Amino acid sequence: AVTTSKAGYRRGYGSLLPDVYMAPFPYPLACPIQPEHDAEACAQHCLAELDVLLEHQVPAEHVAAILIEPVLGEGGYIAPPASFLFALREVATRIGALLIFDEVQTGFGRTGAWFAAQKLGVTPDIMALAKALGGGLPLGAVVAPRELQEKWLTGTHGSTFGGNPVSCASGLATLEVIRDEDLITRAERLGELMVRELAPLRSHPRVREVRRIGAMVAVEFTDAKASKAVLKTALDADVLLITCGFHDQVVRFIPPLNISESDLHIGTRVVVEAVLGKPVATPA
Repeated sequence: AVTTSKAGYRRGYGSLLPDVYMAPFPYPLACPIQPEHDAEACAQHCLAELDVLLEHQVPAEHVAAILIEPVLGEGGYIAPPASFLFALREVATRIGALLIFDEVQTGFGRTGAWFAAQKLGVTPDIMALAKALGGGLPLGAVVAPRELQEKWLTGTHGSTFGGNPVSCASGLATLEVIRDEDLITRAERLGELMVRELAPLRSHPRVREVRRIGAMVAVEFTDAKASKAVLKTALDADVLLITCGFHDQVVRFIPPLNISESDLHIGTRVVVEAVLGKPVATPA
């Protein structure tokens, strides 16, 4: 959300984002609060930092909205404790601000629910959607209750190509496939399979964590050198992966929700063998 995963995404645009304040996100492996895997303690630390921000940098009454990815995408596939998002919901309501979820990466089944908001049980005021929504065609949406949408006067907010009929037709067809093929349930199954296949990596000295929420699966390495070496080896075996995380130290797995289990097995085996440097038996 608001391009804070890497400075490169903001370079040259910073002056166009006045009055945007950044608060920390619970990332246990990089949290100053120990132990490093205590997500709840890290979340409480981040909420305390938000309180400091509202007390010393920006008056609460000046805050129009709190914008957050309910699960960090580009930032490293990190899911906060649900308690953190519930607390943000309470803060937003208390100060009269809107809570906005950027569900561009998490939406439409990726987390094992239609939206991460449902998975985590927190209701935002607005959701930003895209990516999977278009089924491969460019399509995005801002979803909000009617009473919020009607605050726009007619014609005051629009775009030249908004509502493109071909993209919308693709979007509708995509939603029907997700529903009719029960890909929401399948996402959870795929996530379980990937984590089981990747389990041998947990004890590797250069692997810090294997984590998932639904079919969002990540392997965090100690540094980008390790993660990019895995990408290269995987690509040589025709498995296409990308990194994420603040230092590109995380390899993320985002297979299509209708991928065959045999293809999924091939992909995860390639990664495991790339890290361990030897063939690995299939898990029982």
